[in-house]
Amino acid sequence: MHFKFRHFVIFLLFFISCSKSDPLTDKKLLIAGSKGGHKVWQLSSLTIDGQSLRLGTSQLNFQKTFYFDGTYTDSDAHDGIWKLDSPTDLLEVYYNLPTGLLFQKYSDMAVTPNLLTLNYLLDGQQVTTTYISVK
Repeated sequence: MHFKFRHFVIFLLFFISCSKSDPLTDKKLLIAGSKGGHKVWQLSSLTIDGQSLRLGTSQLNFQKTFYFDGTYTDSDAHDGIWKLDSPTDLLEVYYNLPTGLLFQKYSDMAVTPNLLTLNYLLDGQQVTTTYISVK
């Protein structure tokens, strides 16, 4: 009996150690929803160097849709690809006329099931955009 219990404990510990989740996959699921799905985020606030900006109606209606397959679209008619370089660094790549291919890197990203915060530098200023999950 003691022998079977020991094997059970060893099997249980092995199973637990093998079932650890991948931090990048966990973040990707929070950003894009379920595998094969998508998630829509709507802009709720914007700060530049810690100063909140008052957003107009069109800005408050701005949305980004992230798809689990690594593509995204936004309500400004941009579409492109996105990927996580780390659990806190997100990269978007899209084509913009007339400038061509653009790379937008966000650092210190934070995401929960209902809130997405993206930070980036623009002309030496720290910009923070916060989105709420709407779909």
